[in-house]
This record gives sequence, structure tokens and C-alpha cells, in this order.
Amino acid sequence: MQEVREQRKRDRNIGQDSTMKFQNRYPLSGMLICPYCGKTLRRRQVYKKKIQWLCSTYIEKGVKACKGIGIDDAELQGLNITEQTVIEEVVKNGKKHYCYTSKADFDCGIRNSTVSAEIEDGGVLPSVNRPRRTVIKL
Repeated sequence: MQEVREQRKRDRNIGQDSTMKFQNRYPLSGMLICPYCGKTLRRRQVYKKKIQWLCSTYIEKGVKACKGIGIDDAELQGLNITEQTVIEEVVKNGKKHYCYTSKADFDCGIRNSTVSAEIEDGGVLPSVNRPRRTVIKL
């Protein structure tokens, strides 16, 4: 039984020490980089089983160590990321967008333009309307 476990670890590229334990488990593991501290983003399951990628320094040490960045997994679907990529948040007209730059370009000071869903007339797609939660004090 132990041999089977060891073989499965080797097949999935899971190391035995704590630093290698979770590397290469998902296609984007080790590929997404925080623009503030330079560490990789980790895949986390958050509220209502929603998947997000969060800065590893932010997860381990909190906001005092790194401002951190978080991006929904759904936002990354359809992107062809084949090299380490730095993800930056950009706010345009009150809407959050993301800028994807390769780590090599980012280190040289080159920034890519914001990738966002735009309609032919140049406007940004409307956001999804969600009901707001309100607290009623009795």
C-alpha cells in the first residue's frame, strides 16, 4: 500500500518536504506572480466554494507583510498562460480589470495593457447585477 502512495506522489509531482508539497498540482501553479512581493499566487477555495488565486505571502503573514492580490479562477479561464506571469489590478471607471505581464518583462519595467472584455464600440461589458445585502436593525 505504501508503494502505491509513493508512486502516486511521483506521478503527480508532489514532493515530500513542505516547500514542494503543493507545486504543480494545478495547471497555473507557480505561474501567477504577485506584483507587490514577487511570490507566487496560491489556489484557495473561499466563500461558497468559489476558487480564487491569492498571494502566498498575504496568506501566510497577512496584509502587513504584503498588500496581496486576489483573482477569481473564472477570470483566468480561457487565458493561455505558458510562462510566469505577474497579475496587476487596474481600476478603470470604478471597475476592476487585470493586467497580465510576463515576469521577465515586469522585471525589466515593461507593462502590458489591460486585458478586458470590450464591446465593438469600445465600452466595457456591463457587470452582473447582484442584489445587495442590507442589515435591518430592529
